Amino acid sequence: MPDHEETVRELKRRFPAWMIWHGNATGTWWAYGPTRRLIEAETPQGLADRLDPAGARTRAVQPPAGQAVLGLDGDPVPVRTARRAVRDAVRAWGLDHLLDDAELVVSELVTNAVAHAGPPIVLRLARAGAVLTIEVSDGSPEPPRAADHGGFGGLVVASLAEIDVRLRNDGKTVHATLPRRDG
Repeated sequence: MPDHEETVRELKRRFPAWMIWHGNATGTWWAYGPTRRLIEAETPQGLADRLDPAGARTRAVQPPAGQAVLGLDGDPVPVRTARRAVRDAVRAWGLDHLLDDAELVVSELVTNAVAHAGPPIVLRLARAGAVLTIEVSDGSPEPPRAADHGGFGGLVVASLAEIDVRLRNDGKTVHATLPRRDG
């Protein structure tokens, strides 16, 4: 199977406001960005054409500073993709001291959403000063249970971040704020 990392890098350079990835299992190219729509195509050129129909290398509208959104549906390795997004955001925002904790928290939250809830799964990251908020939304209106964390995962997440769960009719959002105020 070909390595698509260079093509992904080129598309990200051309369209910096978009999160772009290739689904190796499906062969589909994906982009999620400022329009808050998930765009898919069968080829990288098809994706570029859908992102910029005029074909010009125009400057894309950037999302608000200190925010990132990533749809994880259709990604064959959503936890790895989420960890990479957190790592990139934390480094870009100068919150390196939160990196290890943020990667662990996002791994647990996305794993639980994939294993116990289902689509649509969306990762949102936000920075406010030295505080990082990780939000994972999913399609299940059921609150997370301690058993969903595989035992100790929920305890570890709660020890690292302030956790808040917001239920909706069509799903829920788990908010994790780092660092904990009492930590």
